[in-house]
Amino acid sequence: MGSFILRRLLQTAAILTGITLIVFLLMNVASGDPLWALLDQKSATLDEETAQNIRQQWGLDQPLTVQYLRFLGNALKGDLGRSFISRQKVTQAVLERAPATLKLGLAALFIAVALGLSAGLRPRCGGDPSGIFSAWWWPSQVFPSPSSGWAFF
Repeated sequence: MGSFILRRLLQTAAILTGITLIVFLLMNVASGDPLWALLDQKSATLDEETAQNIRQQWGLDQPLTVQYLRFLGNALKGDLGRSFISRQKVTQAVLERAPATLKLGLAALFIAVALGLSAGLRPRCGGDPSGIFSAWWWPSQVFPSPSSGWAFF
């Protein structure tokens, strides 16, 4: 049992590392020079010395391997960096949006469970109309809608 858990943990670490590496490389290739995202779009002129200072400040002058390892180390500490566009901490932006994301996820989960269970129970009824009715009726009792009459309680 212990070797199974250890193997799963190692697989999880490998998968997470692979995913972060692929996303990091895709973001680096797709976005081009991130320096332009840092600049104000109205004043897009920038001398080379200032550009080099900004690249050095953000660590963009380092090789990709150094950038990725720094990102991975900071991510393990909970620091996901700053957004180039909003200049807000990414962790803070994620946490601000977490409640709405959880609400949507839970609502989707309840709908999926209600529809999945009722659809799974329907074939089990063997074509009996009363069984089909009960298979489709019980989710409305478990997950009431305002029109079902439970809204008054």
